[in-house]
Amino acid sequence: MRIGLLGPLWPPRGGGGEVYLQRIGIALAAAGMEVFACTGAAAPEAAAGLAPAAAARDVDPDDPAACAAWYPQVAAWLDATRPTHLLVNAPFTRASHAHAEPVYAMARARGCRIVGVHLDLDRGIVEGLAEAYAATGDWEGAARLGEARLAEMAASLGPGVHEEIGSPLVFDIDGLIACSDWSGRFVDPLARVPRFTVHPPMGGLSAEPGGPALVRADFGFVNPRRHKGGPTLADIVRRAPEGWRFRALQGGHGAAFADFRVAIAGAAAEIDLIERIDDMGRFYASIGALIVASTYEGYGMVAVEAMARGVPVVARDYPAIREALGSGEGAGGLVVPFAASTAEWLAALETVRSNPEPWRRAAASRTRVLAAREAEEIGALVGFLRDL
Repeated sequence: MRIGLLGPLWPPRGGGGEVYLQRIGIALAAAGMEVFACTGAAAPEAAAGLAPAAAARDVDPDDPAACAAWYPQVAAWLDATRPTHLLVNAPFTRASHAHAEPVYAMARARGCRIVGVHLDLDRGIVEGLAEAYAATGDWEGAARLGEARLAEMAASLGPGVHEEIGSPLVFDIDGLIACSDWSGRFVDPLARVPRFTVHPPMGGLSAEPGGPALVRADFGFVNPRRHKGGPTLADIVRRAPEGWRFRALQGGHGAAFADFRVAIAGAAAEIDLIERIDDMGRFYASIGALIVASTYEGYGMVAVEAMARGVPVVARDYPAIREALGSGEGAGGLVVPFAASTAEWLAALETVRSNPEPWRRAAASRTRVLAAREAEEIGALVGFLRDL
């Protein structure tokens, strides 16, 4: 098989979705596939373990005119690399990006099997699941209510349901890769295409972080936007005891710090705000524990990266994040209730801060489980693609 990876930026500039597809490509290349990325320079592709290829330029996926000018380069890339399978990444898999349809038409015309990569659920589905959880107090109960609602919509709208819920199936695809069982559960209510879950591979972190070491902080977190738990994180920082130190990384997309700076004004604790960092390993090496306060996630890759670095994790209870951290005695971190108060968050953080070693051991143990799961999933992914 010859695997093409299609996304707007290559190599990744930041953002979990871009890194996710890159790591899948590297894992498939290690499994013996020829893997080519569409955008960016050939040299970084080769350095990342992928086959060098003629490359199209990067493109703004939200600009239809820029994409229209880009499509001929994609066509030339398809002709040069001749992939048997094309993995199309978000946001080109979102129903709101109907201007990406020429990419799908080009791939179909060349006989490619097209696989959509699904990351985050549509906002309407997320809100509906949160409401169902508030009513049931149970995520599985919420999921059943959500699936029943989708079934009603599918019965009424038919294939139109895909556009209504922002599903990649609005495009004519042959298969779907989801980054978690949870997120994949709500994108194909008509059960039209084969679906496979690939939890984000852990590879890609340098063995030794490059650059000067950062001043040690008690806690770190990434991208404090609203859905990443920004209001909760601001309350935690504001109410944390004097002497605690936090480190926040803005993340690859957006400008999360604009509102966050205002929200943490007057905090007694210290906090470092870092807009960008070239090596995430430096960030993880500088913190005692990672806070994941997201109210929803496709998966929660930063939690896994932190555990792989031996960094304890304190996370909000959300099903996709549970797929990363695990549950019960096998959990790799401390989980707080979904609707936890700021006081409960602070108590959980103090639990880890005052006695980190058991949590580091839990992170290491969970990482071994994830490594075994990753090897199994990549092997099965090869079979999934071959059978499409």
